Amino acid sequence: MASATDVASFLRPDFAALEAYTPVKPLDVLAAEIGVSVEQLAKLDANENLYGPLPEILSAVSKSQWHIYPDPSHTALRAAIGDYLGVSDDKLVCGCGSDELIDVLMRVTEPKAIVNCVPTFGMYQFLGKICRSEVIAVDRTPFPAFDVDVAGVERAVRDSGASLVIIASPNNPTGGLISEEDVRRLCALPCLVVIDEAYAEFAGNGNGGSGAAGSVAHLAGTPELPNLIVFRTFSKWAALAGLRVGYSVAHPSLTAAMAAIKQPYNVNVVADVAARAALAAYPRVRDQQLMPMLSELASMQERLAADHPWLVPAPTRANFVLFKVDVDGTEPRNASGAKAPLEAGPLVAELRRRGVLVRYYPKGALAGFLRISAGRPRDTQRLFRALQDIEAGTEAMVPTDADRAAVAASLAATSVAASAAAGAAAGAAAAGAAAAAAAGAAAGAASAGRQWLLLDMDGVLVDVSRSYRGAIVKTAERYGVRVTDADIDAAKAAGDANNDWVVTHRLIRAQTDSEESAPSLADVTKLFEDLYNGPTGTADPPLKTLERALVSGEQLRAMRAGSLGVALVTGRPIRDAVEALDRYGWSYALTPGQSAALGRAHAAAPADAIFSAVVCMEDGPPKPSPAPLRCALARMAAARGLPLTGALGDGLAAMAAQAVMVGDTVDDVRAAVSCGAAAVGVLTPDKEGWAERAQAVKAAAIGATRPPAPRAGAREAAVTRTTGETAIEAWVRIDGSGWSAVWTGVGFLDHMLSALAKHARMDIHLVCAGDTWIDDHHTVEDCCIALGEALDRSLGARRGIARWGMAHCPLDEALARAVVDVSSRPFAAVELGMRRDTVGDLSSEMAAHALESLITSARLTAHVDVIRGTNDHHRCEAAFKAVAVALRQALALDGGSDVPSTKGVLA
Repeated sequence: MASATDVASFLRPDFAALEAYTPVKPLDVLAAEIGVSVEQLAKLDANENLYGPLPEILSAVSKSQWHIYPDPSHTALRAAIGDYLGVSDDKLVCGCGSDELIDVLMRVTEPKAIVNCVPTFGMYQFLGKICRSEVIAVDRTPFPAFDVDVAGVERAVRDSGASLVIIASPNNPTGGLISEEDVRRLCALPCLVVIDEAYAEFAGNGNGGSGAAGSVAHLAGTPELPNLIVFRTFSKWAALAGLRVGYSVAHPSLTAAMAAIKQPYNVNVVADVAARAALAAYPRVRDQQLMPMLSELASMQERLAADHPWLVPAPTRANFVLFKVDVDGTEPRNASGAKAPLEAGPLVAELRRRGVLVRYYPKGALAGFLRISAGRPRDTQRLFRALQDIEAGTEAMVPTDADRAAVAASLAATSVAASAAAGAAAGAAAAGAAAAAAAGAAAGAASAGRQWLLLDMDGVLVDVSRSYRGAIVKTAERYGVRVTDADIDAAKAAGDANNDWVVTHRLIRAQTDSEESAPSLADVTKLFEDLYNGPTGTADPPLKTLERALVSGEQLRAMRAGSLGVALVTGRPIRDAVEALDRYGWSYALTPGQSAALGRAHAAAPADAIFSAVVCMEDGPPKPSPAPLRCALARMAAARGLPLTGALGDGLAAMAAQAVMVGDTVDDVRAAVSCGAAAVGVLTPDKEGWAERAQAVKAAAIGATRPPAPRAGAREAAVTRTTGETAIEAWVRIDGSGWSAVWTGVGFLDHMLSALAKHARMDIHLVCAGDTWIDDHHTVEDCCIALGEALDRSLGARRGIARWGMAHCPLDEALARAVVDVSSRPFAAVELGMRRDTVGDLSSEMAAHALESLITSARLTAHVDVIRGTNDHHRCEAAFKAVAVALRQALALDGGSDVPSTKGVLA
C-alpha cells in the first residue's frame, strides 16, 4: 500500500507553487469567529445583491422538479438569455457560474499564454495556471483610473504569442469600463479576446441585456468580431450568487466546442428555473433593487467624502467602490489632508470586529486599498457607525439581541392615540419629536373601534428618501445651493411643509442673497418635476425609479379587510400619486373630476379596491389643514352611501372620531388633531433605524382593523403578550365565520393562520410587532403561543364540546393528517418532513414549531403528520388545514353541558 509520501508524488509538481484563490468565508463561520449573530453582520465584501431574490423568483423555484435531471443543453434558459441579449442561442452556453466557463474555454483552447490586465479578478490567473498557461500580467494605469493599457496588451500579445486576452468590464475590484473602441482594437489582434461582464447590469444606465452601459455582448461572435467572447453571470444583479449560474456569448463554433466538454448537468434545476425567473422579472429587479443599490452606493460615497475623506475612491461603474486608505494625508484627491486612523489591514480588522465586512487586498498593486460593496441602508449605516467609532477610538460594541429587543419594546409602548393624546404629541412634534414616535402594537389597542384608516403615502407606504428628498437636494444644487438631509428634517419639523415644491423653494431662498435673485416657485417646481419624472437633463434616470414600496399589496388588503374604510391622503400631485399606485398594483377609487384631470374615462372602482378614496394636492389646501382628511372621509361616506346627517361638519366629526391617520410628519399629526382623528406617527425610512421600526409601524396600521364587537356568551377571548422580543395582540372567536385579520411580519405565517381561521370556522385577529430583523423565531413562536392562549381562554371549562377531531386534507400531491384531543394536557407531535430551508419568509423548522407552540399553549393534544408530498408549500399548508378541520370537529358544541371526560374535568 502506498504511503502518504508516495501519494503526494502523483500530484502535479507545479501545484506546490500555485497561489490559491481566496474566496470569502460563509456567513455563519464569520459570525461565529467575530462572536455575533449572522443578522448583525454588514456584509459588504462580496458584491452581492443583499436584497435577495424577488418573491416571484422564489415562487418559481418552489415549483421546480428536483428529482429529475436538469436539461444538459439548457434549452429554455438559453432561449431566455437570447431574448434578453438579442443574440441567437447557438452563441450561448451556460455554466456553474462564469468561472466554470472560463475554465472550460481555457481547456478547449489550451492557450500557450494568457494576457491578464492587473489588478483584476484573481480567478483569471488561478485558472490560467491550472491550465498550465503562462499568465502575462500587463499593469493597468495608476490609481485612480486603473484603465487598460491597450498598447501594453498589444505588445504582450506580439512578444509572447498569447492566444487569449481576458479583461473584466466593469473591472473587479477597480470598477472601470473598457470602451467599445478599445475592444475593437484588441480584437484586431491574432487572439481570442474575453470580456467578463459580471457587473454589466450595474454599469449606470439602468438597462440590462445588451443595452447595459459599455456592454459588447451583442458583438460577441459576430462576423465583425468573431474572436470576441463575453461572459455574464446571475450571481450579482439577480441575487443568485448561491446558485452559481453564468453564461458565455461566443461564435457558434467555439460555443459548440465548449458545450461538448462541459459537465453535462453543470446547471442544476433550481438554478436554471431561478435564472429564467430573474430574466422575466428584470424590470422589477432593476427598479426595486439595482437602482436603490446604486443610489445607496452614491450616497455612501458622498458621506464618506464628507466625514472620512482619507478613504479616497476610484471611479466605479459597478456595485462596489475601491478605496485607497490615505494614511499620511498626501493623496492628491484627498484635498482635506485628513489622515486615516489606521493602515488598511488594521482598519479592516477593526471593521470586522464591529461586524462590518469589506474586502482587503494585503499585497501587490492594491496593498493599502479596500473594496466596499453596495448594501442596503442599514448596512451602510453600520459601516458609518463603525468608522466613527474607530476614528473616535471607541471600543467595538456590536449591538446585541437584547439591545434590539429593547428598541422593539420601547416602540411597541409608544403611541399617539386619541385626540387629546394626539394634541400633546403635536406639541412635541413642533420640537421635531412626533416624526420619531413610531407606534407599535399599543397603537392598535388605542385605535379600538376605529372604522376609517387614513394613510399618507410618502414615508409611510413608499420610501422616498432617494426620490422626493433627492429631488429637493438636486433641485437646490442646480441653483448653487447645498441642502442637507438635516436641512430637510428641520424644514419638515417646522411644519407647513407638506408640499415639497414649496419646501425646496423655501430652502433655496434661505441661502440666496436677495429675493430678487432667488428663482420663482414655478421655476423650482418645473425643475423638481423634471428631476423626479424626467427628462432629468443628465444621463441619470428619473428619481421616481428609486422609490420602493414599504408594504405589500397583501398587507394593504389585510388592512382593508372587513368593514374598515381605507383612504390615501397625500400631498403628491394626482399624476404622481396615481402613477405610484399603478406601479405597485394598489387598487383605488377616483372621482369623476380626478379621472378627467388624468385624461381618463371615468370608471367605477372595483368593489375590493384597497383605497376607497384618494386625496391629492389638487383637492384642497395641504396638511396641516384638516381639509384633506375631511375630504377623504366625505368621499368614503359617499362611496358607502352613508348619510351625513345634520350639518356636514357634524357628520364628518362623528366619522373623524372613528378614524386614525398614519403619517410621517408634523403636518400629518396636526391635521389629524385638527380633524378630530387619532394619529400614528411613523419614523421615515431615511432615518437611522427605520428598518427595525417598520415592523411596529405596519403593525400599528393594521391594528386599526379591529375584531368584531363582543357577543354576549360567545366563546371568544383576547390576549396581549409583550416581551423584550415581541408585542402581540391576539383575539379568537371559536364560533365564527372564518374571518381573519393577521399581520405578524412573516408573510407565510400570515397565510397559514388565515387558512387556519377559514377552515376551522373561527375568527382570528392577530397583530405582532416583532424582531424579525434578527430572524423569524421569536415572532413565529410568540404569535402562536399568544394565539393558543386566546384559544384556551375562549374554551372556558371545556363543557359541551365534541373533544376529539380527526381530518385528512390533501393539497394537490400533498396529504396531511391531524388528530386533535381537547385534553387540557399539552402534547404535540408534528412531522412535516419539509425539505427546503424556507417556505416564503418562514423557516421550515419554524413551520412545525408554529403548530407545536399553538397546540401546547392551547392545552391540546395533537398528532400532525404529512403523509406524502413533494412541494414544501403544499405540505405545510395541508398540515395547517388538517389541523383546522380537526379543530372544527373537536370544538363543536354537542348540545350537552357536561365535560367530555370520565374524570368530570378537563384541566
